[in-house]
Amino acid sequence: MTQKERMMAGLIYDPGDEEILREQYPYLGRLKEFNDLPVDAEKERNAWMQEMFAECGEGCFIQPPFYASGGCGKSLPRTEAYRGEGSENFFPG
Repeated sequence: MTQKERMMAGLIYDPGDEEILREQYPYLGRLKEFNDLPVDAEKERNAWMQEMFAECGEGCFIQPPFYASGGCGKSLPRTEAYRGEGSENFFPG
């Protein structure tokens, strides 16, 4: 089983695996953009979430800093707040 297959199955995996890093690399700059947004940039933050998540329900909020790796097509379907630091595995897409 590859590290990516392990990740997708919810098993412990090596986040430094070459295949995973290759796929994650393009998104790292986008995560930095999100984390660098000013506190009052609600409109920009919401646009980022709509673009990066497979689904993002109305009213969702992520408190920066947001760090993520692994998984794809993550959804935030409900009106909830998500604290970025220590978030579950996540890979925008």
